[in-house]
Amino acid sequence: MRDKLGGTTVYKPANVLIEHLGSDTPKLTDQKDGVTHTVICDYVAGCDGYHGVSRRIMTENLLKEHERVYPLGWLGILADTRPVAEELRVRLPQSAAESIEMGPSIEKSIAPLGNFVAGPMRHKRLFLGGDAAHIVPPTGAKDLNLAASDTYHLSRALIAYYEDNMEELMDSYSQNCLHRVWKVGRFSWWLTTIMHRFPDQNSFDRGIQLAELDYLTGPNAAQ
Repeated sequence: MRDKLGGTTVYKPANVLIEHLGSDTPKLTDQKDGVTHTVICDYVAGCDGYHGVSRRIMTENLLKEHERVYPLGWLGILADTRPVAEELRVRLPQSAAESIEMGPSIEKSIAPLGNFVAGPMRHKRLFLGGDAAHIVPPTGAKDLNLAASDTYHLSRALIAYYEDNMEELMDSYSQNCLHRVWKVGRFSWWLTTIMHRFPDQNSFDRGIQLAELDYLTGPNAAQ
Protein backbone atom coordinates (compact mmCIF):
# COMPACT_ATOMS: atom_id res chain seq x y z
CA MET A 1 0.00 0.00 0.00
CA ARG A 2 2.77 2.44 0.90
CA ASP A 3 4.55 1.69 -2.39
CA LYS A 4 1.36 2.47 -4.30
CA LEU A 5 1.15 5.82 -2.52
CA GLY A 6 4.69 6.67 -3.54
CA GLY A 7 6.11 6.29 -0.04
CA THR A 8 9.45 4.77 0.91
CA THR A 9 9.85 1.99 3.45
CA VAL A 10 13.23 1.37 5.07
CA TYR A 11 13.56 -2.12 6.54
CA LYS A 12 15.79 -2.86 9.54
CA PRO A 13 17.52 0.51 9.78
CA ALA A 14 20.34 1.07 12.27
CA ASN A 15 21.05 3.90 14.73
CA VAL A 16 17.49 5.22 14.71
CA LEU A 17 17.10 8.56 16.50
CA ILE A 18 14.02 10.67 17.22
CA GLU A 19 14.83 14.29 18.02
CA HIS A 20 13.27 17.73 18.51
CA LEU A 21 9.92 16.41 19.77
CA GLY A 22 9.33 19.72 21.52
CA SER A 23 9.56 21.70 18.28
CA ASP A 24 7.16 22.02 15.34
CA THR A 25 9.48 19.87 13.22
CA PRO A 26 10.48 16.57 14.86
CA LYS A 27 13.36 14.80 13.12
CA LEU A 28 14.01 11.11 12.51
CA THR A 29 17.40 9.83 11.40
CA ASP A 30 18.61 6.31 10.63
CA GLN A 31 21.33 4.52 8.73
CA LYS A 32 20.91 1.87 6.07
CA ASP A 33 23.66 0.39 3.89
CA GLY A 34 26.04 3.12 5.01
CA VAL A 35 23.63 5.90 4.06
CA THR A 36 22.05 8.25 6.62
CA HIS A 37 18.39 9.09 6.05
CA THR A 38 16.66 12.10 7.63
CA VAL A 39 12.92 12.74 7.81
CA ILE A 40 11.46 16.06 8.99
CA CYS A 41 7.81 15.72 9.99
CA ASP A 42 4.95 17.18 12.01
CA TYR A 43 4.31 14.15 14.24
CA VAL A 44 5.90 10.77 14.91
CA ALA A 45 3.92 7.53 15.23
CA GLY A 46 6.10 5.23 17.33
CA CYS A 47 4.89 1.82 16.16
CA ASP A 48 8.31 0.18 16.37
CA GLY A 49 7.50 -2.58 18.82
CA TYR A 50 8.51 -3.41 22.36
CA HIS A 51 12.24 -3.20 21.60
CA GLY A 52 12.03 -0.04 19.48
CA VAL A 53 13.44 3.40 20.28
CA SER A 54 10.16 5.28 20.61
CA ARG A 55 9.23 4.26 24.14
CA ARG A 56 12.84 4.33 25.33
CA ILE A 57 13.21 8.06 24.70
CA MET A 58 10.47 8.73 27.25
CA THR A 59 12.21 8.98 30.61
CA GLU A 60 10.96 7.31 33.80
CA ASN A 61 9.40 10.51 35.12
CA LEU A 62 7.29 10.72 31.94
CA LEU A 63 6.32 7.09 31.46
CA LYS A 64 4.87 4.52 33.85
CA GLU A 65 5.27 0.86 32.97
CA HIS A 66 3.11 -1.95 34.34
CA GLU A 67 3.96 -5.61 33.82
CA ARG A 68 2.82 -9.10 34.77
CA VAL A 69 5.04 -12.00 33.69
CA TYR A 70 3.59 -15.53 33.78
CA PRO A 71 5.74 -18.63 34.41
CA LEU A 72 4.47 -20.03 31.13
CA GLY A 73 5.31 -20.10 27.45
CA TRP A 74 3.60 -21.18 24.26
CA LEU A 75 5.36 -23.39 21.72
CA GLY A 76 5.11 -21.92 18.24
CA ILE A 77 5.65 -24.24 15.27
CA LEU A 78 5.90 -23.24 11.61
CA ALA A 79 5.56 -26.19 9.25
CA ASP A 80 5.96 -26.47 5.50
CA THR A 81 2.40 -27.75 5.13
CA ARG A 82 -1.04 -27.15 6.47
CA PRO A 83 -1.23 -27.30 10.31
CA VAL A 84 -0.56 -29.13 12.57
CA ALA A 85 2.96 -30.44 13.34
CA GLU A 86 3.79 -33.73 15.07
CA GLU A 87 4.15 -32.18 18.56
CA LEU A 88 0.48 -31.23 18.68
CA ARG A 89 -1.04 -34.43 17.30
CA VAL A 90 -1.06 -36.10 20.70
CA ARG A 91 -3.40 -33.42 22.07
CA LEU A 92 -6.06 -33.98 19.41
CA PRO A 93 -8.73 -36.68 19.15
CA GLN A 94 -7.46 -39.69 17.20
CA SER A 95 -9.90 -39.12 14.34
CA ALA A 96 -8.62 -35.57 13.89
CA ALA A 97 -4.97 -36.51 14.36
CA GLU A 98 -5.15 -39.17 11.63
CA SER A 99 -6.43 -36.65 9.09
CA ILE A 100 -3.65 -34.10 9.64
CA GLU A 101 -1.29 -33.55 6.74
CA MET A 102 2.25 -33.87 8.08
CA GLY A 103 5.38 -32.09 6.89
CA PRO A 104 8.78 -30.81 8.03
CA SER A 105 8.93 -28.24 10.81
CA ILE A 106 10.95 -25.25 9.56
CA GLU A 107 10.84 -23.11 12.71
CA LYS A 108 10.17 -23.53 16.43
CA SER A 109 10.09 -20.89 19.15
CA ILE A 110 8.88 -20.39 22.71
CA ALA A 111 6.73 -17.29 23.25
CA PRO A 112 6.76 -16.19 26.92
CA LEU A 113 3.41 -15.04 28.27
CA GLY A 114 2.96 -11.67 29.91
CA ASN A 115 0.96 -8.45 30.13
CA PHE A 116 2.63 -5.07 29.60
CA VAL A 117 1.19 -1.55 29.59
CA ALA A 118 3.08 1.75 29.26
CA GLY A 119 1.51 5.17 29.55
CA PRO A 120 0.89 7.85 28.69
CA MET A 121 0.94 6.89 25.03
CA ARG A 122 1.76 10.44 23.93
CA HIS A 123 4.74 12.69 24.64
CA LYS A 124 4.72 16.05 22.87
CA ARG A 125 4.69 15.13 19.16
CA LEU A 126 5.32 11.42 19.66
CA PHE A 127 2.45 8.93 19.74
CA LEU A 128 3.06 5.34 20.83
CA GLY A 129 1.12 2.55 19.18
CA GLY A 130 0.96 -1.23 19.20
CA ASP A 131 3.59 -3.27 21.04
CA ALA A 132 5.57 -0.12 21.79
CA ALA A 133 2.91 0.68 24.40
CA HIS A 134 1.22 -2.60 25.31
CA ILE A 135 1.47 -6.37 25.01
CA VAL A 136 -1.09 -8.99 25.97
CA PRO A 137 -0.58 -12.77 26.14
CA PRO A 138 -1.71 -14.65 23.02
CA THR A 139 -4.37 -16.49 25.03
CA GLY A 140 -7.10 -14.10 23.99
CA ALA A 141 -5.71 -13.30 20.51
CA LYS A 142 -6.22 -9.56 21.06
CA ASP A 143 -2.78 -8.02 20.40
CA LEU A 144 -3.42 -7.15 16.75
CA ASN A 145 -6.88 -5.83 17.66
CA LEU A 146 -5.30 -3.37 20.08
CA ALA A 147 -2.78 -2.18 17.49
CA ALA A 148 -5.60 -1.64 14.99
CA SER A 149 -7.53 0.31 17.65
CA ASP A 150 -4.51 2.58 18.25
CA THR A 151 -4.32 3.21 14.51
CA TYR A 152 -8.00 4.09 14.43
CA HIS A 153 -7.72 6.63 17.24
CA LEU A 154 -4.54 8.20 15.86
CA SER A 155 -5.88 8.44 12.31
CA ARG A 156 -9.05 10.16 13.55
CA ALA A 157 -6.95 12.58 15.58
CA LEU A 158 -4.69 13.47 12.65
CA ILE A 159 -7.60 13.86 10.22
CA ALA A 160 -9.42 16.15 12.66
CA TYR A 161 -6.28 18.26 13.07
CA TYR A 162 -5.40 18.63 9.39
CA GLU A 163 -8.95 19.05 8.12
CA ASP A 164 -10.51 21.12 10.92
CA ASN A 165 -7.53 22.32 12.98
CA MET A 166 -8.94 20.45 16.00
CA GLU A 167 -6.50 19.11 18.58
CA GLU A 168 -8.98 17.59 21.03
CA LEU A 169 -8.60 14.03 19.73
CA MET A 170 -4.81 14.33 19.86
CA ASP A 171 -5.00 15.49 23.44
CA SER A 172 -7.27 12.56 24.38
CA TYR A 173 -5.41 9.94 22.30
CA SER A 174 -3.63 8.30 25.23
CA GLN A 175 -6.70 8.26 27.44
CA ASN A 176 -8.89 6.79 24.69
CA CYS A 177 -6.38 4.08 23.84
CA LEU A 178 -5.51 3.10 27.41
CA HIS A 179 -9.18 2.77 28.31
CA ARG A 180 -9.40 -0.10 25.83
CA VAL A 181 -5.90 -1.41 26.56
CA TRP A 182 -6.66 -2.06 30.21
CA LYS A 183 -9.97 -3.75 29.39
CA VAL A 184 -8.30 -6.06 26.88
CA GLY A 185 -5.47 -6.64 29.35
CA ARG A 186 -8.00 -7.71 31.95
CA PHE A 187 -9.65 -10.12 29.51
CA SER A 188 -6.33 -11.66 28.44
CA TRP A 189 -5.17 -11.97 32.06
CA TRP A 190 -8.46 -13.62 33.05
CA LEU A 191 -8.41 -16.09 30.16
CA THR A 192 -4.77 -16.92 30.83
CA THR A 193 -5.44 -17.66 34.50
CA ILE A 194 -8.30 -20.08 33.80
CA MET A 195 -6.73 -21.83 30.79
CA HIS A 196 -3.33 -22.73 32.26
CA ARG A 197 -1.98 -24.72 35.19
CA PHE A 198 0.48 -22.70 37.30
CA PRO A 199 3.48 -24.13 39.21
CA ASP A 200 2.37 -22.74 42.58
CA GLN A 201 -1.28 -23.67 42.11
CA ASN A 202 -2.96 -25.54 44.97
CA SER A 203 -6.20 -27.50 45.15
CA PHE A 204 -8.23 -24.38 45.94
CA ASP A 205 -6.85 -22.57 42.89
CA ARG A 206 -7.66 -25.56 40.70
CA GLY A 207 -11.18 -25.74 42.10
CA ILE A 208 -11.73 -22.06 41.31
CA GLN A 209 -10.44 -22.64 37.76
CA LEU A 210 -12.88 -25.47 37.17
CA ALA A 211 -15.75 -23.49 38.69
CA GLU A 212 -14.91 -20.53 36.45
CA LEU A 213 -14.84 -22.74 33.37
CA ASP A 214 -18.15 -24.32 34.36
CA TYR A 215 -19.65 -20.86 34.91
CA LEU A 216 -18.38 -19.73 31.52
CA THR A 217 -19.59 -22.75 29.54
CA GLY A 218 -22.85 -23.24 31.38
CA PRO A 219 -26.27 -21.84 30.40
CA ASN A 220 -25.93 -18.45 32.07
CA ALA A 221 -25.08 -14.83 31.41
CA ALA A 222 -21.31 -15.39 31.59
CA GLN A 223 -21.36 -16.44 27.93
